[in-house]
Amino acid sequence: MKMKFLSLAGVMMWINTGEARPYVVYGEDHRHDTIVASSFHQELAQSGAAMILKNQMMSKGKTTELNGPSLGKRFNLCHNERFFFQPSVAYCSGFLVAPDLIATAGHCVQNMVDCKKASWVFNYKVNHENDSSVTVLTEEIYNCASIVKQENGGPSQNDYALIKLDRKVQGHTPVKIARTEPEVGEPLIMIGHPSGLPQKIDDGGSVIQKIATGFRANLDAFQINSGSAIFHGQTGELVGILVNGAQDYRKRVKEECDEVNVMQDQVGSEGVSSFKQFAQYITSSQ
Repeated sequence: MKMKFLSLAGVMMWINTGEARPYVVYGEDHRHDTIVASSFHQELAQSGAAMILKNQMMSKGKTTELNGPSLGKRFNLCHNERFFFQPSVAYCSGFLVAPDLIATAGHCVQNMVDCKKASWVFNYKVNHENDSSVTVLTEEIYNCASIVKQENGGPSQNDYALIKLDRKVQGHTPVKIARTEPEVGEPLIMIGHPSGLPQKIDDGGSVIQKIATGFRANLDAFQINSGSAIFHGQTGELVGILVNGAQDYRKRVKEECDEVNVMQDQVGSEGVSSFKQFAQYITSSQ
C-alpha cells in the first residue's frame, strides 16, 4: 500500500492513496473551467463533487470558505503553468449516482476513518480563471453516513467506493449510467478536480485499450482526479471512474520548479474502472 506526503494549508499529513498512481496530459491540454464549458458539459458537471478534508473548511454561516494553498505552491510549479494561482483544496473527486449516494475511487475511501474526516462539496468551482479562493454555500456540503460498498485491489483490480451521505442532495441530478462500455476510439469526457483544483472538464480523451477492469484512456488526468466521473463523449452517459495513470509533473531542466508532463495521445495509460464494477449496488442501497 502506497502513502503520499502532502502539505495542505500548512497542515502536514500522510494521505493513504492505495495503489493509485499520479496522472498526466496527453497531446494538447484539454482541461478547462466549468464556467466556460458548453451547456451540455455544464449539465453533466452539476453531478460532480469534491472530497475535502473538514479542516480545510471555515464556516461563516450560510457560506463556507475552502482554504488551501495555490496549485503552484502545493506542487512547486513553474509560474507559467496553467491554473497556477487557483486554490488546490480537494482530496479526491466524486459524483452523484443517487439522491444520497456518491461514487468515487476505492483508494480514496478505504474505511470509515477516511470517510468521516472529509466532506463532499458541490460547486467547488471558480468564476474566473485567475480566482485564488473559493467560497461555497454551506448547504452544498454533505457528510459521510456510511460506506455502502468499497473495493481497492490495486491498479489491475476493482477500484471504486459508494458513499452514503447524511441527507439527500438538493439541486443536483445523479448521473445517467450507461448500459454498455465504450469501444476503443470512442470519445470521453472527464469531470473532476485535477491536483485538487476547482472543478475542471476534460473533453479531449478517448478509449485507447480495453482491460479486464474497464479501459485505459488518454484523458488529461492528474492526482486527485481519482474518483472523477468518466462520461461517453456523445451520449453523456457515465461509463466509469478515473482510478490511476502516469506521472503528472516533471522537473523543468535547469529550473527549481515542475511542469506538466506531456505525452503522446496514443500512449493513453490512464486507468478507468468500468461502471459494471459498482452499478448493481446503487439500486440495492436505496
